[in-house]
Amino acid sequence: MGGVSLPTLHITATADDIMVPSYNSGYEDRVKVFEAIGDPRKTLVVFAGGSHSIFTDRTNTGGADLNPKVKAATQALSLAFLKQTFGSDTSALANWQPQFADLLARYVGPGK
Repeated sequence: MGGVSLPTLHITATADDIMVPSYNSGYEDRVKVFEAIGDPRKTLVVFAGGSHSIFTDRTNTGGADLNPKVKAATQALSLAFLKQTFGSDTSALANWQPQFADLLARYVGPGK
């Protein structure tokens, strides 16, 4: 992963556990992938709560209150990442983070 040389956006949640027969993977595994990426233009967002399926219409994976908030935050995050990556707004991600801080367990912006 150290040879990756492009901007990357990593999104997970604290209950993002993948459990299939003979394979288990917690959200920490997604964080390890983020940490292994060599390019400094990477961003990590870990939402507090919610499972691997939080981005679906299933409300039991984060709850009827949390799911729509995380989806809206992710939509705004994706737009901010693209704006920053393609140079139209160099502070887009920095401006995104405080707006959604109450939903986050961890945020690591580019270059950190």
